[in-house]
Amino acid sequence: MAAITRENPPADLIARHDNMAIASTARRFETGNFNLPAVPGLGGALELLEGIGVAEIQEQEGFRP
Repeated sequence: MAAITRENPPADLIARHDNMAIASTARRFETGNFNLPAVPGLGGALELLEGIGVAEIQEQEGFRP
């Protein structure tokens, strides 16, 4: 199975105006698309947290373990 990426999405992942046929299998009940933009967004958020430092954030927010 090939990896699913933004550059290589499965053919049936994205709704397309030229292919609106309803599937004949139970897949017709599945709705929505994967939230692919969230993957690099999460990576950026984690890099930001690492750059600032968890201890610095906890101190700024008044967190006491």
